[in-house]
Amino acid sequence: MARKANPDRDSDRDLDHELQVARYLAVAFIAQSHGIGMDYARKKYAHMPVGSFWVDIARQVIAHMAQRGGEPDFSATIQ
Repeated sequence: MARKANPDRDSDRDLDHELQVARYLAVAFIAQSHGIGMDYARKKYAHMPVGSFWVDIARQVIAHMAQRGGEPDFSATIQ
């Protein structure tokens, strides 16, 4: 028997994914700007909340990746 889709569960899953991507982007920025490793930055700043800026950037990244099919865009690569 097929289960009915739960829109609340789907929206929670989407929000969790957005927050996961936002946290990763924020940690990558912190690690790069402080000159520390990603693992250390993730451990040190794991308790910090993710701001709306990073959630917005994560939504843009997710939307772009969905449009492009996950393939990298090499047109803007610095040579």
